[in-house]
Amino acid sequence: MGYLISWALGSAASITIDNSLLYVIPGSLVGGVGEALGWRCFLQSSLDKRFDYILAAAITGTLWGLWHVGHYSNGLLYMGMFLLFTISASAILAQWLRAWDYNLGISAAFHLSINLGFFVFFRKSLTDTNMMLVNALVWSGCAILIFVLGSRSKLKADKAKVI
Repeated sequence: MGYLISWALGSAASITIDNSLLYVIPGSLVGGVGEALGWRCFLQSSLDKRFDYILAAAITGTLWGLWHVGHYSNGLLYMGMFLLFTISASAILAQWLRAWDYNLGISAAFHLSINLGFFVFFRKSLTDTNMMLVNALVWSGCAILIFVLGSRSKLKADKAKVI
């Protein structure tokens, strides 16, 4: 969806598949497993025991975004949008991980798919503020939708228990 919105707005979204993908996959896999282990299996699961999962996801997503110090050079607005993206992605992932007891494989696969998606479809969003804005808004919209649908399901389940 983000790709289509970027394309419609005339952004520099383009599909890029080249030999560098051979280096990105192993690096993203190693980085994704390491980050999934720290951010999801340790931090997210620990915070979930103390806070509501949305707050836990927001804290984890903020730290996850700030961890990517290389993006600071893209400016304050870019970093704000990048943080909105990481918080939203954390909220989406938190829904699944709670059901799967913070499974490392699911978390690492999610991270790898994000990295590959950015690399193939949004490579320029790694430096382009407008493209990061589109990505952040799409991810936050999805996170809100998942939260609303999840809340409705929980409300229906709670009502069924009362009856």
